[in-house]
Amino acid sequence: MIFDKELMFSEDQVITASAASTNHIDLGAGGDQSLGEPIILHCQVTEDFSTSTGSTLVVSVQESAATSFSSPTTLATSETATTTDLKAGYVFKLGHMPSHDARYLRLYYTAATSFSSGKLTAGLILSKQTNT
Repeated sequence: MIFDKELMFSEDQVITASAASTNHIDLGAGGDQSLGEPIILHCQVTEDFSTSTGSTLVVSVQESAATSFSSPTTLATSETATTTDLKAGYVFKLGHMPSHDARYLRLYYTAATSFSSGKLTAGLILSKQTNT
């Protein structure tokens, strides 16, 4: 799997509470960016999450007309992953980039409770790695 630095939301981002991705993607002005080959949203745990039992994490894709994301629109949401799921190698099921209108994209990580450790890497890719 190949990541493009310009299409990365998070690179080993530490998640201890609800937070936006470190980076947002600027799609430029005008036009529907969702035409053509489907683009995959890939979000993977790179370091085990740890905390008390019952904690969960959800990943949302958001768009906004401004870099401040003062009033973002949620385009897609992942499944709810528990601490048991959140081990290195776990991949959130986000699918392909949904159709969107705004210029800026980011991910938002919603934690039900705080985590004491855990990291994610996320970005847009053209194809998944299929070997194990």
